[in-house]
Parts: sequence; structure tokens; C-alpha cells
Amino acid sequence: MPEEKQVTALEAKREFAKVARAMEEFISIVGDDLDHVERGTDPEDKLLREQLYRAYSGFNDTLSHFEYLKKRIVAEGSLYLNDAGRYAIDDDTYLTSGEVCEILIDDKFDGGQRWVKTRIESDGNDYYAVGLGKDWPLDGLYARVRSGW
Repeated sequence: MPEEKQVTALEAKREFAKVARAMEEFISIVGDDLDHVERGTDPEDKLLREQLYRAYSGFNDTLSHFEYLKKRIVAEGSLYLNDAGRYAIDDDTYLTSGEVCEILIDDKFDGGQRWVKTRIESDGNDYYAVGLGKDWPLDGLYARVRSGW
């Protein structure tokens, strides 16, 4: 078996951009929720349509992850509790329930650090990052926010 070539994450992102264009073309042909695909009465057609819908749903989910990475980073810094009781990156950017952000953590598996995409929620007493868990205090963590979130 030939040795597999390693690629960088940036190279993988470029290759994925090609796949994403094909996914977008598929979605434009079949329409939102397969609106442009006939609803057949034959059991085989129904199975095929169901499987196409699953593929369509997966494509949409995959594309949303890819689109997220294209968004510009608009704020970055250490989190602190502001006067309003919310965790902030700066005077203009604070996080509240439902907000998506990325938090820089130590990578236990590969060493170094990595960004974790997460959502902020409240347990009624304090805010926490869903991707890190309620036991991980936000104060002092390094975070960033992308446009559109």
C-alpha cells in the first residue's frame, strides 16, 4: 500500500472549497428541501428521494461549517466580567446566551494550543462555554468572535 501524503489544514481547506462548489451546485439544482425533485409514487423513487434529502441536509450542514471559517474575526482578547454581568472581550463586544465564539485552550492531545468553537449559555448563576463545560470558568480565557455572530 502506498504511503499516504500529508497535507496542511490550509491545503485541505482549498480542496474542500472545490467540493463545496459542487455541493452548492447540487443544492441549486434540487432546490431548498428538494423542492425541484419530483415526488414519485414508486417505493424506489421514495427511497431515493429520502436518501437524497439526507445528503442534501448533510451538505447544508457541511457548507455552514465552511462558511463560518470564511467570516472575519472582529474581536479578540481576554474575557472579563463587565458591569452588566456579561463576559466581554472589549467595550464593544460582550457574550451572552446563544453567542458563538472561539476560545483558545491548551491542547492535551497534540500539545500547544487550539481554538474551540463554542456557544455561550447561562445556567442562571453564571455563563459558561458549552464546548468546554460548566466547570470551566470564562474569566481570563482568551476568546475571539467572527462577524455575523
